Formats: sequence, structure tokens, C-alpha cells
Amino acid sequence: MVLQEITSNTDFHEYRKNKSYQQKMIDLLSDDLDFHAEKSNGRSHGFHSFPAKFPPQLPRKFIQGLTHKGDIVFDPMSGSGTTMVEAVALERQGIGFDIDPLALKIFSTKTYSLPPESIRDLSNKLIHDAQRLIPESPLDAFSSRWDKKTHKFIDYWFDKKAQLELAALMLQIEKIEDKHLRAFFELAFSAIIVTKSGGVSMALDLAHTRPHRAKIVIGRDGEKILNEEVRESRKAFVTKRLRPVFDEFRKRC
Repeated sequence: MVLQEITSNTDFHEYRKNKSYQQKMIDLLSDDLDFHAEKSNGRSHGFHSFPAKFPPQLPRKFIQGLTHKGDIVFDPMSGSGTTMVEAVALERQGIGFDIDPLALKIFSTKTYSLPPESIRDLSNKLIHDAQRLIPESPLDAFSSRWDKKTHKFIDYWFDKKAQLELAALMLQIEKIEDKHLRAFFELAFSAIIVTKSGGVSMALDLAHTRPHRAKIVIGRDGEKILNEEVRESRKAFVTKRLRPVFDEFRKRC
């Protein structure tokens, strides 16, 4: 939803009756709203996957057509903040809310300005420190927080090497004192797991509400971690090659 800022001297009902505003809305709705051929991962839109996202070109078109710089753009149920990112980029005041804690963290992080040098330097340090921690079996310290159900869940979706590296990485992320930087790296961590391609887990595709684990899983050294019996014609569709955790994290950062 896009609302133009209304001053105290303007009656809201009269504002809604404004024919020129109504005509603008009609014109925009009558225009071509097919953006499938355009790229939608610009700005910070592609930082973290989220279900049912609409293309950023859609709110951009309406924000530009119905508001001016400095106006308020209001988006209830804002999800991962596509409208909020566009509002900030177009120099509007974005106000959004959502009941989902992950959504709140995603769109607040995507619209907060962080220095690129800090991100680069700290991401390299996190990976370096996490790699040094591996011989100390950080998984033991991290997994002590889990109940039996969580242990079973983790073992189902992640091989032991990925579990070890993810635990080492998260233990380093938790040490970051700056809440905005910590939120950024928590989301980068989440994004290499909750991603359309399945990321570093054994999931084939996490774009769906109920993902499926691959039937054949090939480790980073070429070994088969899972090798269930499937028809030869189906193997290409149910096989997953695991990706290195630290490489994926660095690319996401």
C-alpha cells in the first residue's frame, strides 16, 4: 500500500476524492505490470530469500507515480521489505511492519546502511576464526543447546562437516557486539541455508513450503553421503552436490 504524506491542513476524505490522484492510480493499474523479463535482485533485494516476494519494479512504479521525495510510504505486512527498500532508495520515508520476526530482521537490515569495508573485513575475520576453531570441535559446544527433536532435525538436513562449520561460524557471529553488524551476518548465515537452491543443506529446493531432501547427496570430496535407490531417469532431479559452507558465506557477505 502506498500513501502520500498528508499535512495537517488537508482533509483525508477530500484527498481521496482528488480526481487527478485517482486518475494517476487508474493509469498505473492500466499500465503494463509484467516484469518477468527484468532482473529483480538489484539493491539489497536478493540478500535473503523469502516466500511470495513480488518484483521490486512493482512498488517502484507506484511510489514514483503517486509520491514525491520525502513523502511517507506505508506497507503493512511488509514481508522481506521489497517496498521499504524501494522507498528508501527513492528518498521516501518508509514505514512497514510485520508479525514475522525473520521478516522484521530482513527488511530492517536491508534498509540499514553499513560500511562495505567493515562487512568485508569482518567477514574475512569471521571465516578465519571459525576455521581455526574447527579442531576444537565447536559442534559439541553449540549442539548442547539443542533438544532431541532439534538434533534429529539437524542430522536429517545437514551432513556432519557442514554442521561443524556452521557451528564454528555461528559461535563467531555471536561475539559481534554491534547489533546491526551482527544482524547482517546472522542473515548471511541464514541465507546460505534458506535459499532456493538448497544452499549448504541436503535440501533440493527450499523455495517451497515443504522442501524435500535429496535422494543422492554428494559431498565436497566426491563421496556419496546419501545414495538411495532411484530410477536412472530420475537421478539428475534428485541429486544434490553439497557446497562449502565458508565459500558460500563469503559470497553471500
